This record gives sequence, structure tokens and C-alpha cells, in this order.
Amino acid sequence: MESNRLLVIDDEPLMASVVGKVARLLGFDVITTDDPSDLRTRLRTWRPNAIVLDLMMPGLDGFEVLGILKEESSNARILIVSGGDQPVIEAARDLATRNGLQIVGILAKPFETDALSGLLRAALSDSEMVNATTLTHALVNGELHLEYQPQVDLRTQLPTGVEALLRWHHPRFGLVPPSAFLPLVEQQSLIAAMAGWVIGTALDQKQRWLSDGLDLDMAINLSARDFTATDIGGAIESACAELAMKVSGITLEITESAATVNPARIAAVAQRLPGIRLSLDDLGTGYSSLLQLRQLPFSEVKIDQFFVKDCTASKENMIVVRAIVDLAQQLGHRVVAEGVESGEILQALIDANCDEAQGYWVSPALPGDQIPPWTAEWIAARRAG
Repeated sequence: MESNRLLVIDDEPLMASVVGKVARLLGFDVITTDDPSDLRTRLRTWRPNAIVLDLMMPGLDGFEVLGILKEESSNARILIVSGGDQPVIEAARDLATRNGLQIVGILAKPFETDALSGLLRAALSDSEMVNATTLTHALVNGELHLEYQPQVDLRTQLPTGVEALLRWHHPRFGLVPPSAFLPLVEQQSLIAAMAGWVIGTALDQKQRWLSDGLDLDMAINLSARDFTATDIGGAIESACAELAMKVSGITLEITESAATVNPARIAAVAQRLPGIRLSLDDLGTGYSSLLQLRQLPFSEVKIDQFFVKDCTASKENMIVVRAIVDLAQQLGHRVVAEGVESGEILQALIDANCDEAQGYWVSPALPGDQIPPWTAEWIAARRAG
């Protein structure tokens, strides 16, 4: 039986080592390179059937590698790994698609080994891949579902709402990590249908909780292309009308790229639906966040988990967290911290006067039917303590 050969194109020894260890456990033969001439030799003589490509390498540009792969007529399945901004990743994916290359998925650094393993398993498959076609099939055939991560008020310690998170349970690969398929949702053929499904499903769940006496805010993530390809305001109005519910208690979490690309459309949605709240997601990771805070009607900002996870161990990260909290609150915005993974971090956020928090220490993302019992247990524990 012909072996599965994985070529890791990366100049970071630690990441290449991690990828190699995970891949070998799955049965791959693995070679690592970051040299253009060696790359061409490997493609011609070793002929890898899978490639892990780091886009951001000082000595070898990832876009140059995609060009080499085209020139060498590579039919390898490619997993793109990058610590770059989303527009860079999207540009690489679009270039690969135009060049006829097969993209298995995209992983943003830092990534979980389980996510890497899932995508490498997909690369092993001869009949199926995690791609736009299989994702469309998943939407039609009920393989997708939402889970909800609770958010709590740091002053009252009471639950305030949840963030809806998209999940895909593939019948062959199992749970596909969001980092593997969310970039596919950005494709024009999928985005309108997916955005409409997520909005409708999330608001239906919110209404069912309301019917049971549980009133929680619902946060829904939206990207730049959501606003380009979808009538977001109309989708929310239609879903609320169908459910006979008010357009209230709904927060749209908007990435900085979306705020930069489509500020007029975002402002139009806010004006059309005055009960909607806007949240600027991942504050601190981009370059124009402060401009968006001034120009768009945000009422909330979210501190990226990159800063929150290490804020008790890193003086610099704690300074960033405090600075974001102070600035946002002076502008009249509530502040939500993501990535709270310990009681120590939670207390540090309380000391920094942060408004709300979410993360594994509060609760992992849960199926909708588990939110009411979790809420009751959380409240009871706070009252007892």
C-alpha cells in the first residue's frame, strides 16, 4: 500500500515538530523544508500527497509556495496554517482555488492539536474532503448545530447571555474544528444560506428559553462577507416575526475586518433595528479598532483571548487588558473578556473593572438544552458562596 506523505513547509522548528508528531501518529511519512530549491525537488521526486503550509515565513513567502505548487502541478491536499490577519488567509485561499489547488482547510495560529489532527484525517480521505461541497451537504442534511457559551456579569456574578458557536459533526471525520470550515463559509455560494440558518437557529433557541422563563441575550458572530452577501437586517426581522418575538436582547459580534470593509452596511442595520446591539470582536488584534469604535454605534467590545489567557502571567498582557477596559468604558462601552480559563484570571478581570467574562472556567460551550440547568446551578452556587 502506498504511504501517505506529508510535506511540512515551515521555518519554525517547534511548530514543524508538533505537526510531524501528530501526522506520524496518523500514519504519515513526514518531511520538513523551508528551502525553495529543496521544495521543488521534494515535489518532483517524493511527490507528497498532503502539505502543511505556513503562509508567514521570513525566508519563503507562502504565496510564492502556492505559485510553485501550481508550476509543479501538485495534486497534494493542502492545509494552510497562518498567524496572519484574516484578509491574508482569504487571499491565499482564493489564489489556491484559482490555481486549481486542493485546500483541505485553514488553521489559525495558535491551534489545538485536535484541530490539526482532524484536518490531517480529512487529508487522508480519498473520497471526501472538508470543502464547500461537503459543507453545503452538511447544512442541508442537519450535520450542523449551534452550541452556546455563557457570559457572566463580573459585578453581580449572574449570567447575562450566551455566544452562539457553530459546530459541524461530520459523519466520517467526527467533530470538524471550526477553524477548518469557517473560512469556507466566507465563500459567496454559502454565506447567505449559512448566515440565515445561524440567525434563525439562534433566535429560535432564544425564544424557547424565553418560553421557559429564561431571558438571556444572544450574541451572533458576523463577518465582512455576511454584510456583503446577506440582508442581515431582513434576516433578523424575518426570524423574529416568524417566532413572534421582539427584536431585542440580540448582539451582533462584528470582526474588525467587517467593520472596516462594510461600515455603512453595519450602520444601516443598527439604524433599521434599534433594539440590536453591536459588539466589536477581538479588540486589540487589529490596526483600526479605535477608529471603528469612534465611527460605528458599538455598545460593547470584546477583549481577544490572546491577551486574557496570559494576563496573570504576563505583565504586558495585563497592561493591555486594563488599557482596553479603561478606554472602552470611557467611551461608554461594556467590555467582555474572552478566554477566561481560571479563577485567578477571573479575579484579575474583576480587579481591572471588566464588565463581563466568558471562557472555559465559566463554562464551555453547551447544547441549548443544557443552558437552563447550567444557569440554575451557577446561580445557586453563587448564592451559596
